[in-house]
Amino acid sequence: MDKVFEKINIRGLELKNRLMMSAMVTNYNTEKGEVTDRLLSYHRERSMGGVGLIEAEAAYVHPSGKGYVGELGIYDDRLIEGLRRLVQHMKEGGARAMAQIIHCGRRTSKSVTGCDVLAPSAISCYMGDKAPRGMIIADHSGDTIPKEMSRDDIRQMIEAYRLAAGRAVKAGFDAICIHAGHGYLISSFISPFSNKRNDEYGRDEQGRYRFLFEILRAVRSEVGDRPIVVKINGEDFIPGGITLEENLVMAPHIERAGADAIIVSSGTVGPVTETYSLNKPSYTFLRTLPMCTPRGVYVYMAEAIKRVVGIPVIAVGRINTPEMVRDIINQNKADMVAMGRGLLADPYFPDKMEKGKEEEIRQCIACNQGCFENLFHQHPITCMINPRTGRENELKLDRTKSPKKIIVIGGGPAGMEAARISALRGHKVTLYEKESQLGGQLRVACKAPSRGEIVNYMDYLHREIEKLPIEIVTGTEVNSTIIKNLKPDVVIRATGAKPWIPDFVESLSNRVVLAEEILKDEKKSGEVAIVAGGGLVGCEVAELLAKRGKRVIIIEMLEDIIPEEFSDTQKYFQNLLVEYGIQVFKKSIIQRISEGEILIENESGEKKTIYGDTIVLALGYLSECEELEVPEGTKIFTIGDCVKPRKIIDAVFEAYKIGTSL
Repeated sequence: MDKVFEKINIRGLELKNRLMMSAMVTNYNTEKGEVTDRLLSYHRERSMGGVGLIEAEAAYVHPSGKGYVGELGIYDDRLIEGLRRLVQHMKEGGARAMAQIIHCGRRTSKSVTGCDVLAPSAISCYMGDKAPRGMIIADHSGDTIPKEMSRDDIRQMIEAYRLAAGRAVKAGFDAICIHAGHGYLISSFISPFSNKRNDEYGRDEQGRYRFLFEILRAVRSEVGDRPIVVKINGEDFIPGGITLEENLVMAPHIERAGADAIIVSSGTVGPVTETYSLNKPSYTFLRTLPMCTPRGVYVYMAEAIKRVVGIPVIAVGRINTPEMVRDIINQNKADMVAMGRGLLADPYFPDKMEKGKEEEIRQCIACNQGCFENLFHQHPITCMINPRTGRENELKLDRTKSPKKIIVIGGGPAGMEAARISALRGHKVTLYEKESQLGGQLRVACKAPSRGEIVNYMDYLHREIEKLPIEIVTGTEVNSTIIKNLKPDVVIRATGAKPWIPDFVESLSNRVVLAEEILKDEKKSGEVAIVAGGGLVGCEVAELLAKRGKRVIIIEMLEDIIPEEFSDTQKYFQNLLVEYGIQVFKKSIIQRISEGEILIENESGEKKTIYGDTIVLALGYLSECEELEVPEGTKIFTIGDCVKPRKIIDAVFEAYKIGTSL
C-alpha cells in the first residue's frame, strides 16, 4: 500500500490517510461570520474527493479578530448550529473535521471589525511603508498603530480562545487547530520583530511564547482528549523575526504545553530591507507562494522540526504533485501533507492519486488569480483552472437532454475549456484552431522562466480533450463560408487577442521583434535588449533575457512595473530587477521605435534616445474578433480575450459558464 494512504493516529483520532486540506479563508460567509450554503457545498466537494482531514477555514474567536468581511466566525454560541451543519458536510465523504481558531491581531483594521486593532506591541504591520497593493484588508496604508494589549486584554483573548474551542466541540469538530503563524495575533506575540514587551509576555523566548502556552492550556481544559494542532511559522522571513533555529529550541516546549501535532508554515507581514533581500533569492519573501516560488519550499523546516519533537509534523507550502506528496511521506520528511490551493484546483486529487489516475489530476499552478488575489481584495475566492470552486451548486455538469452541434473557434484556454465542458455534457463539438497547435497564449506564457507551470494546465486540457469525442481541426482559420456549410446550432468564438503594434513602431524586423517571438524562441536578441512595456509579458521576457546574460532595459509609461499584477508577483520582479541589474525607465512615453533605438519622453517633457541591439515589443494586446455571418437560427457567443484582453481566469470562467448553460 502507498504509505500516503496508510492510516495515521493523532491523539486517538484515526485518519484514513495522510493528506489534509489546509484552512483557506473563502469569504463565503455572512458579515457576521455565519455559515452559508455556498460554504457547505464547497466543503462537501472537498470531502468527497478523498482527503483524510479537512481543516475548516480560519474562524475568528472574537469580533476584534476578524480579518476578512466574509470570514467564518466562532465567537458566539448562536453560530454553533451553522458550524454543526458545516461539520456534517465536511465529514460526508469520510474525512475528519478540524476547526482552526484565530485572532487576526494587527493584520486587520477597525473598518473590518469595528473594534480596536490589538497587538502585543504598538507596531504597525508595515512600519510606515505602504501595504502591498491589492491588500485592502485594512482601510489604511500601514500607518495605523495597533493598541498594545493590557494584561486584561490578554486574559480576555485567552478566554475567547477557550470558549471558541468549546463551541467547536459542541459543533462536532474532531480536532482543533490554533493558528500561531503568519503574523496574526499569537504569531505577533511569538515574533521578536513585533513583540517588544518587557513584561512576562515578552522579554525572552519563554515570555514571547507564553501567550500561546496559556491558550493551549485553556483550550485543553475545554476540549478534553480531542487533538490540538498548532500551526507555526518555521521562519518569519523578515529581519528581526522568528527563525528556524529558535523554533528548533521552542518546538519541544510547544509539544510539552499540550500540542498533539504541529503544522509548519512560514512568512509574515513586515518590511523587507533591500540589503536583506539581496542576500536571499527573489522568492524568499513571497508569503503567498506564487508560481515563481519553488514547490515545497517550506518542507525542509517541517523535516527539521520533526527531528526534535515526538508528535506528528505536517508539511505545507506549494505541494501540488503526487510525486512530491510521496517523497515527503516516504522519506519521512513529515508525517502528513497539507494542501490548500491544490484542493481548490482539484478536490479529487487524493482519490485520483489513490486510484492511480494521476494523469487526471488538475494540478494547481499557483497563479493566485482566484484565491489570494480575490481574498486580498475582500472578494470570495475562486480558482483560475477550476471555475467550479465556490460555485459547486451553480455550475453543474449535467448531461444535456438536447445535444447540439457546436463549433468552437480558437484553441486557447477559453476555446479548449468551452469545448471540453460542452462535450462532457453530451454536445457534438468541433474545435478549430488557426495555428498548428492548441494552447493559444498558454503556449507563450509557459515559456517565461518563472511561469513554466502553466504548461501543466495546458497539458491537462490537452489530455482531457483527447479523451472526449471532440473533432479537432488545426491549421484552419474559420470564416463565414465554413460556418454556413457546417450549419451548427451554436458557434463559440474564442479567437483571443494579438499583440498591439502601435503607429510609433516604424516596422518589425530582426531588431524590432515581438515579445512572443522571443519567448517562443522564434527570434533571437542581441546583447543589449530594450523591452518596450513593463507589464507582465514585458517583465517575463526581461527575466528570460537577463537570465541568458543579456543586458536588459525596460521602458514603462506608468509609475511602476506590472501594475495590474498581484503584489507578490510584482515584488518578485522588483527583486529580480535588482538582482540582474535591469534598468527601468518609468513614467516614460514612447515617441518612436526604429531600428535599434527608442525615443522616449519623461514626465518633465525631456526627450531621450535609448540605443540597443534588439527592441522587444510588449505593449499589450488587441482583441482579435472578425465579423462572422452565421446561418439563421445559429446562436453565436463570444468569450475570452476576443471580448477584451484580460486574465486567464476571466477567459476560463466564461468558457465554463457557456458550456454549462447550453
